[in-house]
Amino acid sequence: MSQYEYVAGDALMVENLSLKYDSCQWEMIDPNGEVVKTVTGNHPNLVTGILFKNGIHTLRLTTFLRKKVHSSEKDFLIKSDHIYLKVNAYSNSQGEHDEYDVYIDGQYAGSANNYGAYSKKIPVGWRYLKLVAPTETMEETYYFDSNQYSVVIDF
Repeated sequence: MSQYEYVAGDALMVENLSLKYDSCQWEMIDPNGEVVKTVTGNHPNLVTGILFKNGIHTLRLTTFLRKKVHSSEKDFLIKSDHIYLKVNAYSNSQGEHDEYDVYIDGQYAGSANNYGAYSKKIPVGWRYLKLVAPTETMEETYYFDSNQYSVVIDF
């Protein structure tokens, strides 16, 4: 990796220097030791999740050559200032709340709760937010600069 410190949502700059292998597997491991992302390929596009927590993460490269397996690891730091994003969905004429999925910067970030609300801690900066109903009959897109303030959106 060409750098150590990243912000949640950044692309990792990596170069695979292994010369002999049949296939490769890349794993991103969070500070708790859980694998949060797995990608295969020689030179993949590795992007940290927008919801990655601050802390030291690990990138593990495993190469496979015939029956031999080789693995190496490199740590990187996620360090982001965060704000709270809150989405309020109003009930329909029957008093029901709409279900919707939330995408932040093009990455799936969860779904609304049973009351039609969504709340999540997200990194500061310009964000692209898309709210999509499961039937895809309703979709809203928002662009905003959180600029270290909480953001509330009425949907």
